[in-house]
Amino acid sequence: MNRTTIGFAIGLIFTTTGIASPSAKAAFLNNGDAVGGAYTIQNISPGLTIDFTTHMPAAANSTTIGELTMFANHANFEWLGFDLFENAPAAAESNENGGFRLLLDVRDTNAFMPPVSWVDYHVAAREYTPIDFSNLPPEERPNEGAHKTIAHFHNTPAGYGPNPLSPQGGQNNVIQLDFGLPAAVAPGVEFTVNNILVHERDFQGHQRSFRIETQPSVPEPGTIVLALVGGLGVSACGCRRQRNRRPR
Repeated sequence: MNRTTIGFAIGLIFTTTGIASPSAKAAFLNNGDAVGGAYTIQNISPGLTIDFTTHMPAAANSTTIGELTMFANHANFEWLGFDLFENAPAAAESNENGGFRLLLDVRDTNAFMPPVSWVDYHVAAREYTPIDFSNLPPEERPNEGAHKTIAHFHNTPAGYGPNPLSPQGGQNNVIQLDFGLPAAVAPGVEFTVNNILVHERDFQGHQRSFRIETQPSVPEPGTIVLALVGGLGVSACGCRRQRNRRPR
């Protein structure tokens, strides 16, 4: 089956099932495919499906090159993700808000066996090419203060947000996004995060690369054991009460 046939079949499934297609311009990526004009995707974890579209979902997000969606079915605690490699050294330094800017959506279904709810979820950026600016003259060093010069995330795009977990800790200008309770992700349920801004600065002569990874977590084993023991204890008490009842 060629790609045209596969694409038609996928479109037919979306149409006949009532599921909205990601985009008329969406493309499912393989290792080595382009993400925008300056970066290439590599080392996609087995089982992941990566979708990329170059159209802007909202005018407020028009400074990004497009939107990438990661579809996963996490069945264990393994970090799953992909690498993004700049194709060539940057010809010039970008300004504070320039460089590589990409919207990222995460769609991850809880496929743990035996079934257990997720209570936390993490999205991390792993920089491969940090730059030591201490060797540069002061006038050539970045002067934006705390704005990170390695790959990082922002929560500033329109439509940003997770479901059903909630944001935990800082969500802007960070290298890891954390999500957690009060709401958990039950077995078979999909966890989503919309419109994460992935940002990587350009610096003249440097060729940047980094990895995006995700990982769910579940209650500590001790917590699960205590819950099970507590449940068994309640059941045992109920059984004893039933046995101790005497007919009147």
